[in-house]
Amino acid sequence: MIIFFDKLSSTNDYALKYGTELKDWTIVWSKVQTKGRGRQGRNWYSPEGGLWFSVVLKPGRPIPLLSLGFSVGAIEVIRGMGLEVYLKWPNDILIKKKKLGGVLTEYDPKTGLIVAGFGINCNVDIEDFPIVLRDNITTIRRELGYDISLQDLIQQIVAEIKPIYDDLLSGKYQKWLDAWRERSRCIGINVVVTLPDRIIKGYTIDVDERGRLLVRTDFGIEAVVAGDVKFIDDPDLYRRW
Repeated sequence: MIIFFDKLSSTNDYALKYGTELKDWTIVWSKVQTKGRGRQGRNWYSPEGGLWFSVVLKPGRPIPLLSLGFSVGAIEVIRGMGLEVYLKWPNDILIKKKKLGGVLTEYDPKTGLIVAGFGINCNVDIEDFPIVLRDNITTIRRELGYDISLQDLIQQIVAEIKPIYDDLLSGKYQKWLDAWRERSRCIGINVVVTLPDRIIKGYTIDVDERGRLLVRTDFGIEAVVAGDVKFIDDPDLYRRW
């Protein structure tokens, strides 16, 4: 079932608030988000023409690697359009060094709900975004030269992520961890990682079974749960959004 809105503050917020009243796999879709969120509560600019939706899931417990697995599903659909997309840890979807979208999964321990939010810049011009973002983003319209059906894209992504969800729910993690590694350009790179309390510098060696980015530093291996990653081999490759 799809619930459509012309405008919401955030599809994830709506799904978390009302998810107990909704069926499993209900989709909350909004034409515009006024307070869209990315990782660590950052603003996610969500103009009309983009695809902003959340999926309500009711596993009753957290599911490891769900954000990484769903990112794989999303880029497989986008690759089917002929676009060369890849992943940046933990949940960013990029084309030619520019951000196309991302996936944000949130778990509510009080209700056992997981909400998986998808944000993809689709039928939008770069000029529709604030100037500060324009050098670091791209859109499907810009890459393909034409618009796509947003509803078709939702249906394709949901069809792609359902078997991923079933596998991860049953503990089949390795397949999707390997799939994420194959579609990522994050391993074997010199990085600077900004953590909540400090900054580390090192070399990425892997992503572990909990989805943490493993960084070899002069002081040992750091398992990064959350942080901003900058690739210092190419200082302009990734910038904070």
